[in-house]
Amino acid sequence: PGGPQSSWNRASRSYDVLVIIDQIFVQQLTARPEIMQEVALLICDECHHACDGHPMARVFSNFYATSLPHARPQVLGLTASPGGGDLSTSKTYNQVLKLCRNLNAHIRMVQLQQEDLRRWVNCVQAELVPVDLREAEER
Repeated sequence: PGGPQSSWNRASRSYDVLVIIDQIFVQQLTARPEIMQEVALLICDECHHACDGHPMARVFSNFYATSLPHARPQVLGLTASPGGGDLSTSKTYNQVLKLCRNLNAHIRMVQLQQEDLRRWVNCVQAELVPVDLREAEER
């Protein structure tokens, strides 16, 4: 009883962390756009989908971008495939720029403490071994 608005009200008062799919979040924001101001941190998994008519893109274009800058939540966008698939380097670059525009985002890289960070990063040592395919076929 009470509908989705009262569900949001109960959940947001009862919990510090809410996990919600983007389409449901769009529906909540459509009913009450001011709830964007109640969100402190918005974590977007698979943020490479935030393009075109995807619900995540609508969260940002219809609600995030129209909120006052001081009332916007911090955003953490996560993706393992920022280019969205098998794209050339230039298409991937353009796709990443499009995502940054859609998410009102900036790409950040570690500038300080790089040496300290390297201790925690696994570096792959690649070795190229030329193979003569004609010899391999003869075996």
